[in-house]
Amino acid sequence: MAVLRLIILRHAEAEPQAAGSDHARRLTKKGMAEAHATAAKLVALDLRPTHVVTSDARRALETTEGVLEGMGGIAYTKNAKLYLSGLEAIADLLSNINATTHSTVMIVGHNPGFSEAASRLAGRPVSLGTAHAAVMTIEAVTWTDGLAAETEWKLEMVAKP
Repeated sequence: MAVLRLIILRHAEAEPQAAGSDHARRLTKKGMAEAHATAAKLVALDLRPTHVVTSDARRALETTEGVLEGMGGIAYTKNAKLYLSGLEAIADLLSNINATTHSTVMIVGHNPGFSEAASRLAGRPVSLGTAHAAVMTIEAVTWTDGLAAETEWKLEMVAKP
């Protein structure tokens, strides 16, 4: 068994929704600063993921790029399943990740699904503001095994910008 670490990151502050698509909303200047500040906090705590998956919404992509820029350019993949999703979509994505190779994974997406997912895993309420990252751990062999143990995850911290 290994310690698996999941970093659940809510996107940073985005422009209000106007006439255009919610999916196309960009980060504000404050949002980009939040992304950089969250990156600095995670780096200071030596919390660097080896695998990153982000929602394909523009604000999540910009948050991911801002955070990873501060971590030395870790590669990421985007997945439409994380757009406005919750724990079930997260579990589905993580089931395809090798826990031996990638024991620290970061996912980037949206509320209310991400706060709800962190709350379900922790077994207590977790509220994620913009650019907040819930850092959660569990001992498990695979990501599937870890996610099957809902409520047994340890909430290590919520990193805030």
